[in-house]
Amino acid sequence: MMNDSLCDQEARMTVRSVVQALRIVRHMIDAAQPQGVTAIARQLELSPSSCFNLVRTLVAEDFLRFDAGAKTYSLGPALTRLAQRAQSVDSALALARPQLENFAACYGAASGLWRLSASQRLVLVAVADSDNATRIHMTVGQRLPMLIGAIGRCVAAHADLSDEALARAFAALRWQNPPTFARYKREIAQVRKVGWALDDGDYMRGVVTIAAPVTDSEGAVRFCLANTLFRGQHDDATVQRSGAETARTATERGASLFAD
Repeated sequence: MMNDSLCDQEARMTVRSVVQALRIVRHMIDAAQPQGVTAIARQLELSPSSCFNLVRTLVAEDFLRFDAGAKTYSLGPALTRLAQRAQSVDSALALARPQLENFAACYGAASGLWRLSASQRLVLVAVADSDNATRIHMTVGQRLPMLIGAIGRCVAAHADLSDEALARAFAALRWQNPPTFARYKREIAQVRKVGWALDDGDYMRGVVTIAAPVTDSEGAVRFCLANTLFRGQHDDATVQRSGAETARTATERGASLFAD
């Protein structure tokens, strides 16, 4: 009885317009050639006015492409981009997992792979924990603002942001121990030189994060590798060695994932 109730509830929660839009996308995937809105509506048994509103929305979101001369619709680039993004995440996870586990074991770190999402947030997509009795716990799916912490410095180092735009974004960030904007800029410049960033208790007091960007063939940040430790857990030489190793690994992963 409970399962039937849950099924009924899910059915009531279904958004009809979303279902119809997905039907149109699936139909266009299978279509042998571009089609006009009347043909799409007829084959899917939709009203022409509803179908027109749906395809217009899909065009605006790049899921369909409109040929103004022929008055027909075909698949747009958004679906391909989504598929490529999903594939790159799966590939990144497969490539990064052994190294995350190695970092966690060697440095006693919470070692994570972060993805820069389309909504300009950092999303944790994989994490390996150390075996230490006292350790930092992170959860897959947690999110961070795009430019905060060591990972944010990596993103900023590869972003085409003016000083004014960077200053506005920096002012909106919330740190436990905020760096000055001048230091933040210097540390972003340092990322461009050495390939990795360090947040030493700025984002969260008592916590150190070492991060390096995984960039695509055009130099855009797609992922970041990050090792998070307790402050004072390692001496400076070990931190520097960890940073260099993280940067080297991130570069190798980027070359493997996004080679032309």
